[in-house]
Amino acid sequence: MAHSAIHFSIGMIAGSIATFPVIMTAWHHKQPLTKKIQHWLLTSYTTGIYAIIPSLLGWMGLPEKLYQGWWMNIFLFHPLINKIGPTGRLFPAIAAIFLCFVIPYLTIIAAIYKTKTEPERAQRCKR
Repeated sequence: MAHSAIHFSIGMIAGSIATFPVIMTAWHHKQPLTKKIQHWLLTSYTTGIYAIIPSLLGWMGLPEKLYQGWWMNIFLFHPLINKIGPTGRLFPAIAAIFLCFVIPYLTIIAAIYKTKTEPERAQRCKR
C-alpha cells in the first residue's frame, strides 16, 4: 500500500487546483481574501482526507479485497497509485506533504503582509 501521505497530498493538490484560481483572482483585484483562503484550505484538506479513505478502511481491519478493489478508484485513484512499485515512494511522500503544509502557510503569511501594507501604501499615496 502506498504511503498515505502520497494519497493525502494528491487529494490536497486536487482541492487546491479547484479553488486556488479564485484566490489569485481576488488577490489580483484586491478583494478580501479571508473567506476565499478559508474555503481553499477547507476544500483542500477535505479532499485530502477523502483521498485516504481506502487507507483508513485498511487500518480498520477490513479485507484487502474490499479497500483495494477497482471500485475504490473513485477515491482519487487510490488502488491505481498503490500499484506503482514500492521503490522511492517515501521521499516523494515526505516532499509532497511538506509542500501541502508550507504552501498554505506561506500563502496566509503573504496575505497578512499584503493586508498590512496596503493601507500604508494608500496613506502614502494620499500625501
